[in-house]
Amino acid sequence: MNRIFIIILSLIITFFSTINPFSTYVKYNNLFYGDNEYQSVALYLPKDCGEEVGLMLFIHGGAWASGKKEAYEKYMKYCTEKYNIASASVDYRLVYQDGGIDCDDIMEDILNGIRKVKEIAEKKGVTITGLGVNGLSAGGHLGLMLAYAYQEKSDIPVKFCISNSGPTDLTSDGYFAETSGMDFDVLNMVIGELCGVKLNQDNIKTPEIQKELLRCSPISYVTKDTVPTIITHGDMDNVVPYDNAVVLDEKLTQAGVEHHFFTLEGRDHEAYPSADENDPYMIVVDEFIQKHLKK
Repeated sequence: MNRIFIIILSLIITFFSTINPFSTYVKYNNLFYGDNEYQSVALYLPKDCGEEVGLMLFIHGGAWASGKKEAYEKYMKYCTEKYNIASASVDYRLVYQDGGIDCDDIMEDILNGIRKVKEIAEKKGVTITGLGVNGLSAGGHLGLMLAYAYQEKSDIPVKFCISNSGPTDLTSDGYFAETSGMDFDVLNMVIGELCGVKLNQDNIKTPEIQKELLRCSPISYVTKDTVPTIITHGDMDNVVPYDNAVVLDEKLTQAGVEHHFFTLEGRDHEAYPSADENDPYMIVVDEFIQKHLKK
């Protein structure tokens, strides 16, 4: 009897956590788009958004080897309530030693997560017209790759990208410098697995390795048609070198792409831009959402 009661109570709690009659949105916690436990996406869909709505997509960091979509829970809720747009956060398969998961696999997961979000929205009679993508660290890298290299494969058009401390140039010497906050073995694993190569101190500068590192670097895909971009990066970052943000800024400037570069002075890799709505960063984010995701 107690077991039956617990099951019923669990179903009731699950129902109300997903469809709260007093909220302005419907929340879907785990929408699986594949068989792996990491292949899921969370979605906030406004109840009264009409037939069309924009989407803010968040991609978590964790050196491509850890992290969960729940890290962006409060940001999804904030965006949906403030702007009356859809918000989502996607999990993806993670890299690990000899795990066989690389950048292409992760990007395939993110694209499938986007497809799942579109499918759920359409079942509710809602068309998602475009998305903005926001990621921190490895999530920033993946967001840039989505916006720059994989945008034509996305079922929802990418309108803009926000990278917070995201890797942009995996050939940078800063990753493997003595001052790096990650030791060589860890970097060899995460960057090597991500790019599908085996790194060592002797082969990093070889043309073959450099080619693969650049293939997984967002700077390789900047063109005059690249979507508007916001970059933030701490100038004391010893995990993702600050020069990654500088070189992306230079590439976007040369291509004539609309972008904003915010240096977080004296901040390290854990730095995150201000959430103050009067901060220049938040003002630009607001402008991007209003321009690209609102009807």
